[in-house]
Amino acid sequence: MTDFMLLRPLWLLALLPLVVLAWYFRNNTQTRGWHTVLSPEIAQFLLAQHQPTTKSKHFFIPLAGIWVLTTMALSGPSFSYTERPVASISQAKVMVLDMSLSMRATDLKPNRLAQLRFKSTDILSAIKEGEIGLVAYAGDAFVISPLTTDTSTLLNLLPNLSPEIMPVKGSNPTAGIRQAIALLTNAGYQQGQILLVTDGINPTQADNINTLLAGTDYSLSILGFGTAQGAPIKMPNGQLLKDNQGTIVVPHLDARLLKDTAQ
Repeated sequence: MTDFMLLRPLWLLALLPLVVLAWYFRNNTQTRGWHTVLSPEIAQFLLAQHQPTTKSKHFFIPLAGIWVLTTMALSGPSFSYTERPVASISQAKVMVLDMSLSMRATDLKPNRLAQLRFKSTDILSAIKEGEIGLVAYAGDAFVISPLTTDTSTLLNLLPNLSPEIMPVKGSNPTAGIRQAIALLTNAGYQQGQILLVTDGINPTQADNINTLLAGTDYSLSILGFGTAQGAPIKMPNGQLLKDNQGTIVVPHLDARLLKDTAQ
C-alpha cells in the first residue's frame, strides 16, 4: 500500500503570507482613476474593453509559484510503500529441547543428543519468517533464547547444549512447556506453536502438559527421538549410566504417548 505523507507539515504555514500578498496584489492592481468617478454601469462598459496587464501581475505570478514549490519541498513530501497482507495471523514458535541424561542413549547413532542437534538445525534453517524462541529442560527448564527473528543465533547455541550444562538433573518436560507458554504470553502472542523435542514423557507429565495448554490457542507438536527397544546411556567419560541399585539404565521411547499428547 502506497501512502503520501509530509515529514514537516508545519512548513505549510508559510503559505499564509502568500494568501495575504495575493489579496494585496488583487486590490492594488484594480483599475484606478476612472472607476472612482464614473457610474458603475458606464465604468463596467468602458473598463471592460481595455484591462492592461500591470507589472505587478507579471511579478506576483512567478513569485507565487516559486513560493508554493519551495514550501512544499520544505514540508518533506514522502511516498512510503508498505506491504500489508490481505489476512495475517501473528504467530511465533518456541522449541523446547530435552537435555536429560537419557538423550545420551545410543539406540540412535551416535546417540539421541547428536540426532536432536542435527534435526533441530534442519528445523531452524528452514524457518524464514516469524519469531522463534528456545527453551531447554532437564530437572528444570531454562530459556536459552527469547523470541527472535535471528535464527543464526539459535543455530550457534545448539552445539553448546548438553545434559552436562543443565543445573538440575532429571526430566521435567512440563516445566519446559510452561516456559514456552510464558515466552509467548509475555511477548503478546495469543497464538503460537510449541515444538517439544524429546525422547519421552510419562503419562503424568502428559496430563500436566495437556492441562497447561487447555484454554490456550498454542498448538503442540512433538518430535520424538529413540526406539521402543532403547539402549544404555553412555556418559562422556565412556561409562554407562546406572541407577541406585547398580542396574544399567535403558530408556525406551513411547511413541504412542507422544502422539496422543500432541495437539
